[in-house]
Amino acid sequence: FSTSCVTPQTVNGNTITFTPALTRARNLARQAAEKVNGGLSQYRAAASMYGPSFEAPCVDSGNSWIFTFTGSQPGSTIPSVESIVTVAKDGSKVTVDYNGSIRS
Repeated sequence: FSTSCVTPQTVNGNTITFTPALTRARNLARQAAEKVNGGLSQYRAAASMYGPSFEAPCVDSGNSWIFTFTGSQPGSTIPSVESIVTVAKDGSKVTVDYNGSIRS
């Protein structure tokens, strides 16, 4: 999966994709979805929201990042909830734009 939120950069001849602010934003988005879905005892976000930031389902919208991801009850392998969460790049605002049935 490639994301438009990470622009690979070359530093000393090495390509890097780590963006600390994006990692924080991804975590804030995941935590917001966990909260509105009843906490970790009721909900787990998709693996892409725990792994490397460059794998997160994200769109750069200028001053914020928009994460669109699914989740399910703990232990389930079938996603049942779709969440769309917008996080300001400075982390000052987190908005759950949608949280409900998975849409096509």
